[in-house]
Amino acid sequence: MEYENLDDPRSEFLKRVQKTSNWFKNVEISLVIVKEKERNLLIEGNATFVYKDDENRKEVTYDYGRVVLARRILEINEFMKLFPSEPSNILDIKDLKSLFLGMGFEQSVYHIPSNSEELHVLLDWPCRVYRYGGDYNTSYDGGRDFLVKPNCPPFPNLNDAIDSFLDEKHDFRDHRIVGLKIILPDYHARIKMVEISDNNISVEIESREINQDQLLLKINAKHGQKRFLSDDIFINQKILSVKIPFDPETMYLFLIDKINGSLFDFVEYGNYTTNRLRHTTIKTSSELIESLITKGENKNIELKRQMSSQFLESVVAFANTDGGKIILGVDDRQNIVGIHDDFSNLEKQIRGTIRSMIQPQAEVNVELIEIRQSPVVVVTIPKGENKPYLLDGIAYVRNGEADVAMGRSELDTIYSSKHSSDRLPFRSL
Repeated sequence: MEYENLDDPRSEFLKRVQKTSNWFKNVEISLVIVKEKERNLLIEGNATFVYKDDENRKEVTYDYGRVVLARRILEINEFMKLFPSEPSNILDIKDLKSLFLGMGFEQSVYHIPSNSEELHVLLDWPCRVYRYGGDYNTSYDGGRDFLVKPNCPPFPNLNDAIDSFLDEKHDFRDHRIVGLKIILPDYHARIKMVEISDNNISVEIESREINQDQLLLKINAKHGQKRFLSDDIFINQKILSVKIPFDPETMYLFLIDKINGSLFDFVEYGNYTTNRLRHTTIKTSSELIESLITKGENKNIELKRQMSSQFLESVVAFANTDGGKIILGVDDRQNIVGIHDDFSNLEKQIRGTIRSMIQPQAEVNVELIEIRQSPVVVVTIPKGENKPYLLDGIAYVRNGEADVAMGRSELDTIYSSKHSSDRLPFRSL
């Protein structure tokens, strides 16, 4: 995700809409409204510009009494009238009158890549996100009541209703007015799919509002001290195949305009981003895994016959150190005995156990790989970005082939570093 602070985000927004207005047919607005103290608080909403060939969802109103979930469709000109040069903290959106929120555009504007989960925006195409009407000084009663009414979808609480209706997933809400996220997709081009198989990278490109021959792909990949910087990669076919000199630990792919260098889309791979990319597939070759098994355990490789309590210790240790792989289906003598459980159920078990037992949540990739007709399960744990990771209150690190509990001084160093970074002048949304 990229972001920039603009002196006049409203003017920049108006110019971009005017420039691309022929791409869109209307704007879909989904709103969460809380009635409190004789006011209708517009606590959160998404306004998404709909592509000319895409279908609108239906307008709906779900009235639970204190909470209202509503979706409205506005013509583009009608939507733009909501943002006069002199902002107001009251909006009227069709029949939804006197909606209270904060005033004006926030200065930070975000460039969200395709198929990511940044800012809780889940779109197939890259987009710019503008924030309007946030009021972080006004709080509302989040409530814990069930939201259950005839002809309305049932929810156990308001947070669940917001996540479902706005297609979001928040771990925490502080019950402040977030306002509108205005989502302006960029339909020039996107990186539709990335497949990483060892050092072979396959990339699928899709273009809508630009000719394919006007695009370039650029790659920056690293593994330790090794670095690969690509030349210009011309888009001469739908799926490109690129081989780099090593298996990437981190990698950036940029899709740009070859004439003026404008950035249309990008992919960040590695560390905390790995599992947040819905269009990125990791495929490890059987030859690589077999060679790792032959070499045996080390700082980055753990071999296990099956899942056990020590499995979670290794997940935490890899996340707290430099990342690594756990290969299930190998005995103590490095013989491949295989994992013959149903893979779908086993993957759910692995992810569910990690999610429930390790804090904060560690990102993993889980693969089923066939080696000489014996299936093994490879769990890849990237180096964590939110250390320390804890299992039952204990932080493990990798020391050679062993997982050892982290000492007090190491923990103090990590926490001190986190507190320093928290003082950086950037507010995460």
